[in-house]
Amino acid sequence: MDSNKLQLTFFIIIFAAAFIMCFLVFLPFIKVLALAAVLAVVFHPVFERVKKLLGGREVVSAIVIMMIAAIVVILPLIAIGSNVFDESRDLYRTLSAGETNYLDLIITNIEGPLSRNFPNLVVDIRSYVDDAISWIGSYAGALLTGTAITVLNLFLGIIAFFYFLKDGSKFRSMIIELSPLKDEFDRHIFDKLELSVNTVIKGTLLIALVQGLFVGVGLVIFGVPNATLWGMVAVVAAVVPGLGTALVILPACIYLLVTGATLPAVGLALWGAVLVGLLDNFLTPMLYSKGTNMHPLVVLFSVLGGIAFFGPIGFIFGPLVATLMFVLLRVYRVMILRVETMEEDMI
Repeated sequence: MDSNKLQLTFFIIIFAAAFIMCFLVFLPFIKVLALAAVLAVVFHPVFERVKKLLGGREVVSAIVIMMIAAIVVILPLIAIGSNVFDESRDLYRTLSAGETNYLDLIITNIEGPLSRNFPNLVVDIRSYVDDAISWIGSYAGALLTGTAITVLNLFLGIIAFFYFLKDGSKFRSMIIELSPLKDEFDRHIFDKLELSVNTVIKGTLLIALVQGLFVGVGLVIFGVPNATLWGMVAVVAAVVPGLGTALVILPACIYLLVTGATLPAVGLALWGAVLVGLLDNFLTPMLYSKGTNMHPLVVLFSVLGGIAFFGPIGFIFGPLVATLMFVLLRVYRVMILRVETMEEDMI
């Protein structure tokens, strides 16, 4: 083996070992860093405007954006998360103790008639509810036992958010320079990921949050218990094509009917159909980023798969992973298959 091959082999071995060790070092903080990068992308246009107003002072501008993000994002999430935690814990304890009268009413009025009319149809509502609440309770327990870790991750996330805002363009240039791909491919990947972040946050997530908020308000107004918890479930349900928040509103209306609250049930149905339903038609054209071709079916399964794999934060990461995969496939078409254009179809 000549000297050049020996040096190359030695370098590859050392580089691979260093890469693996570095990956393991950063692995516990991957979610924190990724979420900080996502928030930096979302707030970057505001950061640029603030920096321009402050005469190019990057540090001061980043601090101002951090304060805005804390008011707009972090504090509301802490307040909502605290309520969801309390309600899911109480509901889990109630179900575990068998003290849920309204669940018994629903089972009696729905499961019984279904079994009589469709003998071959097996419906076990209680087991489904128990499984769902156990899943919620597992995350609630993790949050309860991991308070110190959560605070540490929040602190680290704030620091990462600051530096991603301040030096994000430098990180991007460094990655493009080190990448063996052509610069046009690297820029295309970054541009599509940035567009996907804005679509998921400003489009899918923000619309879902607004719809979930209105669903929660409606549940409070018309007397459905654990409104905050089911409002957050409505946030996830809002990404389901064709059904959306009806997956929460319809069972809530059935619950009200079963418990004898006919007028509130009708009111909640009208609230969901008129107010919550029209929000999607009003907000979608306003908030969705132009130029995105993410198919609703891809969004749905990437969100649900992301939640299953990453936990609640997968609502954001799932679509980003899907976007990265499809962008890399387009690069493959151009680089390997020699297709002449980077234009894409809907994904």
